[in-house]
Amino acid sequence: MKSSLILAEKLLSSGIPNLISVLQEIEGPSIHLDAREVRAIGARAAEILLRFKQNTESAGGTFKIDASAELAQDLQVLAMKEALLEKGAEI
Repeated sequence: MKSSLILAEKLLSSGIPNLISVLQEIEGPSIHLDAREVRAIGARAAEILLRFKQNTESAGGTFKIDASAELAQDLQVLAMKEALLEKGAEI
């Protein structure tokens, strides 16, 4: 099993089953998602990531996303930027 993952360029509703599948393969106390190439994210995908983060942290782990500017902007529109990205992170 691995504790890091490079996310796809587009995280849209049609890709939700695949996103869930790859997230289920990740384990460990320190989870890292590389989202520097993500250009678009939908509300359902953002919700899946938020639930994954909450589950990881409630189990005592850490969760970090390295985000592209486009991802950060989409998350801001969805009112999920602060919930998913580290506070003070430069995007």
